[in-house]
Amino acid sequence: NNLMIILGLILAEKRQAIRQGHGEAEALSEKFEGRIQGLLEIHQMLSDSGWEPVKISHLADRICKSVLHSFSDGQTVVDLFVGECAITVNSRQAGSLALVFNELIINCMKYAFAGAEGGETPSITIGFAHEQECLRIEFRDNGCGYPETVIMDKRWNVGLRLVHQIIEHTLGGEILLLNSNGALVQIVIDLDEANQ
Repeated sequence: NNLMIILGLILAEKRQAIRQGHGEAEALSEKFEGRIQGLLEIHQMLSDSGWEPVKISHLADRICKSVLHSFSDGQTVVDLFVGECAITVNSRQAGSLALVFNELIINCMKYAFAGAEGGETPSITIGFAHEQECLRIEFRDNGCGYPETVIMDKRWNVGLRLVHQIIEHTLGGEILLLNSNGALVQIVIDLDEANQ
């Protein structure tokens, strides 16, 4: 399954690069370095746990720190705040959610904080709430926010389309993109339904 995900990502990025008229192999490979690292990180985490359910807050923290480390240039500091949550997810859900966190962090590093100089320290905050039978996830940054074309017209890049597909089609949840002192992603998942 992971190999199929990687293949799908490569083909989608290749098509987009061709449409935009630039197919530099180096830039393309850099896009996948973080994604593949995220898959390796979740595989290692699940292997360490004996493929038992893992806490979603632990999952988010580990994946996000891995991506931030891969983007580290020794100059840009990004504060990461991950709220505590006792809810656990099974290996299937963990794999899907790891890709979601991976893509959202990559998106932040590529767009939200690009060219940020001085002012407020870039930060990413992930919060969780258990509402009835559902898990609510809020992923926010204090960057420049989403362009109106992303919010209104859903002109999403490959990463955001992947996040949307995973949340709505793989996990049977809902996703909403907003601007609120930066970019805000709200995700609601029925974990029981996502487990079926």
